[in-house]
Amino acid sequence: MQSEDSIPSPSDNGQFARPVIVDAKQLVEMLAVVPLLVGAQQLSHLLSVSQASIYRLLSAGKLPRPITLSGGTVRWRRETIEQWLVVAEQLGRLPDRDEMEAFEN
Repeated sequence: MQSEDSIPSPSDNGQFARPVIVDAKQLVEMLAVVPLLVGAQQLSHLLSVSQASIYRLLSAGKLPRPITLSGGTVRWRRETIEQWLVVAEQLGRLPDRDEMEAFEN
């Protein structure tokens, strides 16, 4: 039996059976094994939300701006996501993009 803080293994279809409950520090440690650029699918797995939720958060200005690669492919810098998680934990909520940009300056 896994504790609530443990990271479940993906089921046979590659999806997690239940949401992962972690704090920002644990998520930053998980990101240490993630490539420098993170796609929407990877980000959705890390945050335990759907890809649709990633794009809703992006549209609502609650995610940092991604970089656009060729063909309209978007990726987020790992370090930007790490910083976003730290700021979210400090504020106790998801920061608006403007708040994130203020922290960066």
